[in-house]
Amino acid sequence: HTADLEAIAEVQTALDNAKAEIEKLTESVQAGVAEDIAAAETAVDALTTTAEASYAAGTSVADAETLAADIAAAKAQIEALSKKAADAQAAYDANEAQHTADLEAIEDVQTKLDAAKATVAGYVESVQSAFAETITTLETSIAGLTTTAENSYNNGTSVADAAALQENIAAVVADIDRLLADAAAAQQAYEANEAQHTADLASIQDVQAKFDAVKDKISGYEESVRELVAEDIARIQKLIDEASAAAEKSYTEGTSVTDAEVLKAQIMAIEAQITALDTKAAFEQDKAYLRGDIDETGKVDINDLAIIRDLILGKSDAEEMT
Repeated sequence: HTADLEAIAEVQTALDNAKAEIEKLTESVQAGVAEDIAAAETAVDALTTTAEASYAAGTSVADAETLAADIAAAKAQIEALSKKAADAQAAYDANEAQHTADLEAIEDVQTKLDAAKATVAGYVESVQSAFAETITTLETSIAGLTTTAENSYNNGTSVADAAALQENIAAVVADIDRLLADAAAAQQAYEANEAQHTADLASIQDVQAKFDAVKDKISGYEESVRELVAEDIARIQKLIDEASAAAEKSYTEGTSVTDAEVLKAQIMAIEAQITALDTKAAFEQDKAYLRGDIDETGKVDINDLAIIRDLILGKSDAEEMT
């Protein structure tokens, strides 16, 4: 009986030591093994009851083998309790560590998005507006990552869910990279469109200036010449106006760069027509103006000479003629 009680005391000590270690663990782990501790305590109490009953009946020796088996079972139960608690604590620690890592990773994604938003905010308003919805979607995605991480943490499955969360994080990061690339391309396209439009307007202004210079020259020609080229002038001005309208349309649609060669060809064609107009008008002016035909009769005769003489002599009729 004395040996039985000593063996049972050893089991009690093992249980007390196990309970002491468990008390060092987190509350959730302690709560998780509370029933196991109670069961182990009941098993140890049962050992004492059995030993005392055998002792009272004088059968301690006869029952020794059976009690030894019960003691071994109680020891195994306590070892299982300790292992369960240790495993639970390890799982808790791993869940905590993974959750911390998850939140840090999500914070990095948020930082990346904030930087991307700052970059886009530096672009023109039209580009900002074009990507506003994309940014909102990304913000929602990050909020979703946080929710997923918190759910896994609360369920104690952060480690098991880590790979899936990392895939989702990588997808959001890829979307942010795509946002940056697309927004930068849009900004570059805007700037290129602006630059080309400025160049287009300069070209149109140049051709208009050339045309205006030719028109000024023609305005000093004979009326018959002016009438002869009036339709040419109107047609060329219409072409310039059409080129200007085309440039504005391309600018509005953001296709100034794409349409540049077409506009350039139009302007070159207009310049060729302006040159042709200048040549034609000058030629007709030479035909229409006969040197010495002072009285504009279409021929040079004695009357023109008389007018010239009178001009030289300062006669009044010549003054009236002039």
